Amino acid sequence: MLRPLCTIDKQDIIDSSCKIGTEDFFRNILEYCAVISTKPTTRAKKERIEHQETKFDFAILDESINNAHY
Repeated sequence: MLRPLCTIDKQDIIDSSCKIGTEDFFRNILEYCAVISTKPTTRAKKERIEHQETKFDFAILDESINNAHY
């Protein structure tokens, strides 16, 4: 089970990890937001998002999706 799972409450994810025996593994993992940023944006402005998207190479995202294994 990996976080963040956008449709599941954090506590439900923690409870599920306890049920399936993975809580020890996840206890030592930082929150996803803390891994990528010390100050994650929670109320981004549309203009700022659009500006940042101009810097993003969507070909990398497309390649990752195409190479994903389910």
